[in-house]
Amino acid sequence: MDIRKAITPSQTINITPMKSANPSSSSSVGGFKAGQHKVASSAMIPAPLRVQLSAVSQKYALPIDLGNCGIKDATPETIKAVRAIADMVEGNSKLLPELMKQTSRIIKGDIKEAEFQANLVKAAIKHGEKLDKATSAIFLAYAKHVAKSARLEHRTNTRAALLEKREQLYANHYQNSVFGAESQIIDAEFEVAANNQKSLSEAKQKRIEFNQTHKEKLRDYVNQAYE
Repeated sequence: MDIRKAITPSQTINITPMKSANPSSSSSVGGFKAGQHKVASSAMIPAPLRVQLSAVSQKYALPIDLGNCGIKDATPETIKAVRAIADMVEGNSKLLPELMKQTSRIIKGDIKEAEFQANLVKAAIKHGEKLDKATSAIFLAYAKHVAKSARLEHRTNTRAALLEKREQLYANHYQNSVFGAESQIIDAEFEVAANNQKSLSEAKQKRIEFNQTHKEKLRDYVNQAYE
């Protein structure tokens, strides 16, 4: 691309732009009348086009009003100033494709950021949903565990109480029945037998000790006889 350095406005000739005329704002073409203009002038330009040309003059700070100018404005100084502005506009216009290219890159980057923000929101929502799902599963699992433990504890305590109650009822019934009296007699007999056994055991132990002592004394007596 042939892009030459643009001429900045500071390089132009400082000539105060002329004020544009105030043509009619009507956009109607109207009827044609022969011989209306006797000499060439800006009045020959339709009013809407004069407004358009004046706007161009104001936009680029031209030293003349294109909507109201003529041969009297074509001075060397004016032409030099207009040429400098035209060179600047032409040079800058060649940069417009590059400006459009870079602007498109900026816009695409901004769109990419918007897409990133949207994807980030989706990812955050998905992340939150998965965390909520996992937390819910943990909560439900623990709730089931607590309920199961409570049922097991209640069932165990209930069965233990029933067993204890049954054993107590059986014990009361046994004590208040004939079997209870017989068991007391049997217990007494066992106590007597145990006492007798204890007495026999003590007597046997004393006899064993006596025999042992007697043998020792007899041995000592015999030994003394051979000394």
